[in-house]
Amino acid sequence: MTEEWLDDMVSFVVAKDKESFDSYIQTKKCLAIKSGLHVTVTKSPGMFGGKCEFAFRGYKFWTVREAIDYGN
Repeated sequence: MTEEWLDDMVSFVVAKDKESFDSYIQTKKCLAIKSGLHVTVTKSPGMFGGKCEFAFRGYKFWTVREAIDYGN
């Protein structure tokens, strides 16, 4: 749920380290939320950033820029 944990998850994917990736999921350092939920972006990735912070039901999360659909 932190920017650091997101960075870790991305590095696990790049390194194809499924064991570490699964460990973060099991310990709830990372979770998957369903698509279509309305969230509030609290820290925009800006023009060149790769990740952003968003809030959902009072909790803050980090995700990669591509995971957020800003709508039309």
